[in-house]
Amino acid sequence: MRTLRTLGTLIAVLCCFLLSCKEDLPQLPEPPELPELPELPKPTIVVPDTFIDHGVTANAANARGIVATTGEKNSNVFLVWLFDHTGGYALLHVNTVTGNSTQIPTPHETGGDCPYSSLLSKKNRYYTLFNSHFSEFDPVTEKFTSCIKTTPKMAMSMTEDSLGRIWAATYPNSGLICFDPESRKIVDYGSVYKQNWAQYPRYIAVGTDGYVYIGIGESYDQIIAYNPSTRMATPLIQEGERANGIAYVYKDKDGNVYGRPVSVKEDLFYELKNGSINSGLIAKTPDPENIITGTQALFHKSFPNGDQLISVNLLTGIYSIRTNGSTAQKNFSYRSEGPWTLGAITAPGNLIFGGTSFPMRYFVYDTKNFIMSDASAVGQLNALLRVGDKVYAGSYPTGSLLEYSFTQTPVVGTRNITVINLASLSTDIHRPHRLFYHANSEHVIMGGTPDYGLTGGGLYLWDTQNKTGVLLKHTELIPNQSTMSMADFEGNLILGGTTIAPGTGGITIAKEAELYLLDVVSRKIEWRSVAIQGATEYTDLCNGKDGIVYGFVNKSTFFAFDSKTKTIIKTQNTNSSFGNTTGNQSPCVFVKDDEGNIYVLFQKKIGKIDQDKHVVTSFLTSPVSIEAGGAYLNNSIYFISGSHLYSYRFPLYIQQN
Repeated sequence: MRTLRTLGTLIAVLCCFLLSCKEDLPQLPEPPELPELPELPKPTIVVPDTFIDHGVTANAANARGIVATTGEKNSNVFLVWLFDHTGGYALLHVNTVTGNSTQIPTPHETGGDCPYSSLLSKKNRYYTLFNSHFSEFDPVTEKFTSCIKTTPKMAMSMTEDSLGRIWAATYPNSGLICFDPESRKIVDYGSVYKQNWAQYPRYIAVGTDGYVYIGIGESYDQIIAYNPSTRMATPLIQEGERANGIAYVYKDKDGNVYGRPVSVKEDLFYELKNGSINSGLIAKTPDPENIITGTQALFHKSFPNGDQLISVNLLTGIYSIRTNGSTAQKNFSYRSEGPWTLGAITAPGNLIFGGTSFPMRYFVYDTKNFIMSDASAVGQLNALLRVGDKVYAGSYPTGSLLEYSFTQTPVVGTRNITVINLASLSTDIHRPHRLFYHANSEHVIMGGTPDYGLTGGGLYLWDTQNKTGVLLKHTELIPNQSTMSMADFEGNLILGGTTIAPGTGGITIAKEAELYLLDVVSRKIEWRSVAIQGATEYTDLCNGKDGIVYGFVNKSTFFAFDSKTKTIIKTQNTNSSFGNTTGNQSPCVFVKDDEGNIYVLFQKKIGKIDQDKHVVTSFLTSPVSIEAGGAYLNNSIYFISGSHLYSYRFPLYIQQN
């Protein structure tokens, strides 16, 4: 018992000692926290990037001359020059007796060119001249029997003289050729009249005096009397009397040649003889000699046996013919690569919308249901713009501003598309090059080049709220230039970029293109500058971040414009690394994605803008040519190659639960 008591005492003393020495004891370290285990990554599916061909935008060709005549065994046949995005690629021969359709390829390279005039001779040969090649076709043997290289570039008028020789006057330098079907020889007289603009020799006549008379235009009209023997050309309209347009000449059934300058009333003519004006103005109703010729719209309907070709529809593949007072419809067939396609833009309902030319159609691609459809358009839809649930289009040749509306119809996958023509401004904006929406003032703005032969295009401001429009002429903007591109600026200002190109057949007057600032409300130019020396066009403009506007001049020089200082802060020659940018009549070079990244469409490549360094960097090479832009929708960039709609789809990373 005593021992236990002693032991208890010792334990108590020891505890007291330990408590008194607590501050001197070392602290035991805290146990370390265990790190949280990272979550295992969720599995992902990677959909690789790819280029996709969505097909032809409109499956049709365009007729560039139709003539009814006879073929083998005197059967009725008709001939159609076929034109698609590759050029005048073939002559279609349709036998209305057997129903056979034969497509004969053009015997020379088209170069994208096509007939602008053709002629069916008295000896039943069909002639034309384009891409600097004269051709003769025999409807009986269904073969091209001549193909001869000539002076550039395409015939704008043709005629047959009393000896059966075929004459053609050519664009752009009033070239003249003569083909003798008997000797099979051609005489190329070259250019017979010099001007500093592209000439349209739309009329030609050969008189009994041996002279060839040519009516030309567009910048200024002129009548040329050409003596093939001496190879001397004499202009018959005095310089002070020349006017914008095309002079008219023709050979009458009375055997005489008559001419009329643009400045003369339509019922008055000069008689042309021995290479000069032989009379004062005389009143006359024209009665032209029976020569089966005309422009690209030529449609000769009468068969030699009296039957009539009423219509030929390349969209439906149906023609109508009247025989012995009875009209019948028949089918024919042909092949085509599809028409020239001008651009693509997003439209309401996950659609891609655009226009084609020759024939003039609009196309709609449903990106959800993968369906392409097309319908007749109001002209050639050059420039496109989406604003909310509307799509606007600038249309050639009427210079129209069109408003398209898209409405879902009860039938699944179909849409009702309606169009309103808001304005037609053919003289001042004949060929629209750009549409832009100025959100601050709620204006849709259209710019472009003027009518044939004119210089300096206007700007049309459409108020989307008040439904009113105002036209500003080039003299109120940058004289003798046209607006090619536009971008947003602060307040009521827009930044415009010009082109010095005139209307087709016009005279280039300005030396360098300019940037300018326009107040949309006051409609006054606030600032203008030849910002980049040597610029002939500001191809496209695009708003970047931090007040920087990016652009291209002459399709080959990239630049960054600081809107705060109104100065060019960076330029980059992209031609050597990337080639030229994509073109067409409304070059949509820049494409923005949903995150504000800006991509650049070149003819063979797609670039990307480094918006910190203000340079274009390489992104990828396209397996097909990029001929027109450009829209971003649902992780894809859509663009045009030839007659096809293509897209580049960015890679997708789809995370799985």
